[in-house]
Amino acid sequence: MGSPLEVVLGASLVPVVKQLFATSFIGYSLSTTLYGFSILQVYMYYRNDAKDPVLLKFVVALVFTLDTLTTMFASHSIYTFFVLNFQQTPIQDLLNVPWTLITFVAQCFYAERIWHITPHKTIPAFIAFLAVVCLGLGIVTTVEIFTIQGVIGTPRFSIISGFVQGLAAINDITISIAMCYYLTQNRGGLPATNKFVDTVVLYTISRGILTATTQIAFLITNVGFPGNTYYLPFHMCVGKFYVNSILSTLNIRQMFQREPEQIDTGPTFNFYHPDQSFQEQIRGHNTSKPASIPAVDHCTRLSKPSEKSDLKMDP
Repeated sequence: MGSPLEVVLGASLVPVVKQLFATSFIGYSLSTTLYGFSILQVYMYYRNDAKDPVLLKFVVALVFTLDTLTTMFASHSIYTFFVLNFQQTPIQDLLNVPWTLITFVAQCFYAERIWHITPHKTIPAFIAFLAVVCLGLGIVTTVEIFTIQGVIGTPRFSIISGFVQGLAAINDITISIAMCYYLTQNRGGLPATNKFVDTVVLYTISRGILTATTQIAFLITNVGFPGNTYYLPFHMCVGKFYVNSILSTLNIRQMFQREPEQIDTGPTFNFYHPDQSFQEQIRGHNTSKPASIPAVDHCTRLSKPSEKSDLKMDP
């Protein structure tokens, strides 16, 4: 006599159900863990960065709201499929909606950062273009999910979704290479400056590898294994990697507040004091006051507390 599961479903369906259980459990466990990190980082951001522009605070609130919706939709989907509608037609992929928007917002966020640190506007424009294309294709797949029954797994759907994940991965790699290149161009002669730039570059590389690798794994498991659910863990986690990427980019500024050294990067790229006159900022390398470094200004805003001066960087 077979197991109760085999009696209910039939022996042929048991491996399919086990695979769905396994991938859903792994994906949900990892995604809710990442959501916990998001909550912590949002708390740290609003506690420490009260002077940030309203638009930047809105972006943080937006991505966290979308991240919360992703967690809620994942919980609802799992409970509905495994409890309420078990052995019935699967429900729509609700995660596709916030995931598409999170990817778009995150990549536009980095495109804006790069726009301010490079004289060559083609690269950030290309990044923004790819982000818009991914958004458009993501909207197409979302509409088809809710309007065409059983569209997931069809060749056409796999091709479109594969383009979304592939272009998103290319965009993440482009963002990482661009940020690393333009940041390393601004290395100065002081050890403190080089340490700061090296830290930001290391973080940028790690962020790009994480998001790009997840997108590529999502692409391979989604397109390469049709009819399987191996893609679910990557599908549930990729949006949360983007959210934590944005939040950690903003929160990393706090670690430099405790650095005692004055950072000077030479005549072209220096930190600036907000009370300096324009002429003093232009010749900041000849004054005793620190001046402004645009490259790090817009990649990771930094401020240092002091009784007589307060170094600030525009977001």
